[in-house]
Amino acid sequence: MKRLSTLTLNNSQQQLLAVIFANKEKPMNIASIIVKHPNLVGARKLLLSLNVIEYNEKTKQYIVNDIGRQVSLDNDIIDDSEALTEKGQQLLSSIVPTNGTQQPQSTEFDMSMGGTAGSTDLGLPPMEGFSPLFKQLLNG
Repeated sequence: MKRLSTLTLNNSQQQLLAVIFANKEKPMNIASIIVKHPNLVGARKLLLSLNVIEYNEKTKQYIVNDIGRQVSLDNDIIDDSEALTEKGQQLLSSIVPTNGTQQPQSTEFDMSMGGTAGSTDLGLPPMEGFSPLFKQLLNG
C-alpha cells in the first residue's frame, strides 16, 4: 500500500479534515458545512479519491480512515487523542465561526453587478490607479 502520510495538504483539505474531526459526534453537520464552501467540495473529492476519507452511503457520514488519521497527525490538525490542535481549531474557525453559527454564503449571481436597474454604474473599482496604457486598452 502506498504511504500517503507525507502528503502535503492545501488549506481547504486541512479545513475539511478539521471539520470531520470536530463533528464526529454530529456527523450530519459535516455535509451541511461542505456544501456551503465550494473549496471544501473540491477537497472532499480529492481526499475521497486519495482514500484519505471515506463516505458511508448507508449512514450518509464522512469517516477519516487510518490513512487520513496519519495525514492529519502529520499536518498537525489533530493530536494523538484525535482532538483538534491549535492549528486544527484555527482551520475550523476559518470555516465555522466560534459561536457555532455559519456565515451564509450566497450562491446567487448578482445580475446587476453592483449597479441598479438602468444604471451605467457597474460597481467596478475606480480607474485612478491604472496606467494610461491599461485604461486605453480597457476603453478601446
